[in-house]
Amino acid sequence: MDPADAYVRLYDALKGTAGSDLDDWSQEPDVDEAAEQVCEVVLADPNGLLPDHWIPADLAPKPELLAVLLGLDLAMVHARIDADRPDFRTLGYLRSRLQMTGRLNDSTSGTLLFRHRRSGRPIGAPQTLDDLLHLVRIPSGSNIHVEPLSEADDLPDPGLSDDAEGEDPPTPPPIQLAQLPFLAEADDLRWGDVKLQKRSYYTVQPDSSRLRGQPSDAVIALDNCGANVAVLPEASLDDDLLREWQEAVDNGPSPEKTRLAWLLIGTGPVTRVGGASAGDGRRSPNRAVLLTRKGKVLLTQDKQRGFPLPPQKQKDYGLRIGEPPPVHRDEYIATVTDLSLVDSRYGRFGVHICEDVGWHDMRGDVITAGVTHLFVPVLAAPIQDLGWQAQAAMELVKEAGTDVAVSNGLAVLSGEVVNGETGLGRGILNG
Repeated sequence: MDPADAYVRLYDALKGTAGSDLDDWSQEPDVDEAAEQVCEVVLADPNGLLPDHWIPADLAPKPELLAVLLGLDLAMVHARIDADRPDFRTLGYLRSRLQMTGRLNDSTSGTLLFRHRRSGRPIGAPQTLDDLLHLVRIPSGSNIHVEPLSEADDLPDPGLSDDAEGEDPPTPPPIQLAQLPFLAEADDLRWGDVKLQKRSYYTVQPDSSRLRGQPSDAVIALDNCGANVAVLPEASLDDDLLREWQEAVDNGPSPEKTRLAWLLIGTGPVTRVGGASAGDGRRSPNRAVLLTRKGKVLLTQDKQRGFPLPPQKQKDYGLRIGEPPPVHRDEYIATVTDLSLVDSRYGRFGVHICEDVGWHDMRGDVITAGVTHLFVPVLAAPIQDLGWQAQAAMELVKEAGTDVAVSNGLAVLSGEVVNGETGLGRGILNG
């Protein structure tokens, strides 16, 4: 039997088991012994398969089932590690399958992936099945989509090696991150007024006529700063600026002469890339776009929740939308429920746009998928150390070990300065 498909069947059978039972079972000598046998059998099989007799007809939760799952977990870790070692080659087909299909499993539902990161909480006795395992199971019907990256599109090779058996991969070196505000003044934004029968709405997008020409200057600055990844804020992109960014990276210095590999060029009403918007087409998406330094679109992510603007917030931000006095307004965008991710040699990357990172259900998707790096472009007042963005980021660090990079502009309350600095910011996003 295919070990990845066997893994999925056993995982799904054991998923609802109490953590205390799993903890007790995992410490039984017979379970350890059987797990080691399963691992050895799979690695020794010329085709890297698990003999069918290891999977019982009755999949009721019991220690024997956990033993086989733990053995498969130990064996399949070797599909991730150095392919040149002789005892790892039998599972090379799993690595190839992952690259071609975006998942390790074949005939079973859902997605099975390698885990790249652990929770930031102190390690103790296992409380869930996932605490015992080195792989991530995304169930069938999930709104999470993961695409593997080719070597040509990936971040530079961190030069890691890992000879440890049954361990999570080592932490790559930090990713050098540049955060470019791009939106420098309130006039860089255009706010729109939309009225329907029951509610009032707003739209916001960059004033591309004011920002024309800036992507070419930005690429030069980002190339020269030595960063691997650049992140721009929310509401700094539209179709015209997207075209300029792609022309700028195409006409700029050779990508081989810069360390810059990816650019998250902001978010906005983008329709040229990323597919059709949800709904009947009346609303535009608030869409983030991640480019390679060569101009290829790696990922698009639409905002999942609109941000409400109550009257007081409009006054605080100095906004005049529609006719005074200000009324409560919701964001007029086409929303989605999908989370799009890319799998890199550095980990699993995704985007939450502003409001999205603050909601428990959306952070749950990040935790379920084992996201290691999350970019969060926002349109907000100057970020505070204990503000909502920092609190949401800390939740993800604790629950999933996710590194979070928040990028803001200077267009909202632009007279204030964050930490005494403006302009191009350099930072480190830990691997």
